[in-house]
Amino acid sequence: MDNEQLLKSVESMFDTLANGMNEMKSNINEMKGDINEMKGDINEMKGDIKDLKDDVSELKTDMKDVKNRLDSVETNIDDMRNRIDYMETDVKDTKSNVLNMDGKLFIIGNDTRKTKLIIENEVRPQIRFLYEAQQETHANTRDIPKKVEKIEEDIDILSFVHGDVLKVVNK
Repeated sequence: MDNEQLLKSVESMFDTLANGMNEMKSNINEMKGDINEMKGDINEMKGDIKDLKDDVSELKTDMKDVKNRLDSVETNIDDMRNRIDYMETDVKDTKSNVLNMDGKLFIIGNDTRKTKLIIENEVRPQIRFLYEAQQETHANTRDIPKKVEKIEEDIDILSFVHGDVLKVVNK
């Protein structure tokens, strides 16, 4: 092999190496592009995860609000029960007082003036008290079903939203 052929052979090897290097460079550039695209996807996913965390945090806050409302309703119901118990005791006492007054009226008998005074000063105020206690009891218990229904609706809405968030988070 002479020098010229050797030179051509070496040039051919360098051309082959140069082509191989150019192809590797092209492949590396493609990989860089793919990696940058993956980085973009990862950053986008990070944003989605942050949004989900915010949604979960909001749901936790909403659930705390619902729990506080339920606690408040339970407290109101307990207060109403206590008032009703108190009123029932007052009603029993008033009935007892009325029975005592009936006895007094029987003893008084024909003395109409004394009887009128007892009716005006003792019997009528007791009857008025019984009527007002009955009206207050009715007014206090009338709104309970509406309040309970509203809380149940809030719980249903939050449970539905909470379920959707969990589905998204679990994916």
